[in-house]
Amino acid sequence: MKQLFNILTNSYSSKRFALIAIILISLFGIFHTSAWFLYTNKLLSNSNSNHIGDLVRITCETNSAHPRKVINTLNKRHLEAYEWDGNTIDILTIGDSFSNGGGNGKNRFYQDYIATIYNKKILNIAPPNTQINHIEMIIALYNNGMLDKLKPKIIILESVERFIVHKFAKDINWNYNIEKKDFLLMMNKSIYGKHRMEQDTKISKKTSLNISIINKRNYDCMLNPLYYKYSKRSLDRNNLVYKAELTQDMFSVKDKSSLLFIKESIDFIKYNSSENLNLVNDNLNKLSLILKNKNITLLFLPISDKYDLYSSYIKSNNFPKNYFFKDFANLNKKYIYIDTKKILLPIINSKKDVYFADDTHWSKIASKEVVLNLPIKSIY
Repeated sequence: MKQLFNILTNSYSSKRFALIAIILISLFGIFHTSAWFLYTNKLLSNSNSNHIGDLVRITCETNSAHPRKVINTLNKRHLEAYEWDGNTIDILTIGDSFSNGGGNGKNRFYQDYIATIYNKKILNIAPPNTQINHIEMIIALYNNGMLDKLKPKIIILESVERFIVHKFAKDINWNYNIEKKDFLLMMNKSIYGKHRMEQDTKISKKTSLNISIINKRNYDCMLNPLYYKYSKRSLDRNNLVYKAELTQDMFSVKDKSSLLFIKESIDFIKYNSSENLNLVNDNLNKLSLILKNKNITLLFLPISDKYDLYSSYIKSNNFPKNYFFKDFANLNKKYIYIDTKKILLPIINSKKDVYFADDTHWSKIASKEVVLNLPIKSIY
């Protein structure tokens, strides 16, 4: 047996096979090591709390990367649920990632602009999980007596445009409740928890995801640029993010005139039917009437999708048009409605980075502009 093994391994074909295997393994290792250190590691890790948006992390379009530090320069700040001191507040905010600091960067919370500009005490409550409907969250606060303890004069209900129908065009449990003691415990376990405190401090040491050098993202970073260059669909190879060319430069990154936006922004347009929008409006009207029993004004803040805001500047735009804001504006409302698209459209011509090039979220430029257009003074 030993003699047979020696004959086989010493044969020309076996040596050739072994050589080819060694070469292939070496090339495999060189590819992953090079891709990791040249591209992937830079996108998936943060150095000195430098943040890069999810759209670039997905697509590896490094020329659209907008590295930014998480810092706050405003005089006043809002409170997160875990920071609540038990005293009354002026404004309560409930929403998605736009209300919870998504996008990061300088002055990432629009609530801090409200606190600073209007001198109001603001509490932001993030639901403990994504399964709790935001309207029902407010109803729970009404039913368990928390609103009597907080005594806000305004509740700002925020949602990004593409998810509004899925969140609010449904049957609402108007009797939904969470025991006050359970709610207070839950406030300290929100889906965003104490990350704000950790991210707002200066982190000097490098933090990175626990990912091996050999990983699928290395292939993405090599192949996605080819997909964008040769695919007629303008999609990355994972079918998650579109890339479109704009008629003018609107970002301060290397690729100033390319628009990256999430595929969901296109897929969800079909749900904006008249029936669904009316159901959303009816639910908001009913919520507003309920809150008026406690002298609370409901302010609805739908955030324009990145695609919707920039769509008129896309070259040869073959994507479907989104008429959400136009159609929703015509509905009869018993609450205060803030048209963020109408507010932001005039400034995207004159100001770059209204939304981050590498992210679905807006920048401080947009959030400050929207806050300046809120009717806080007239309500107070």
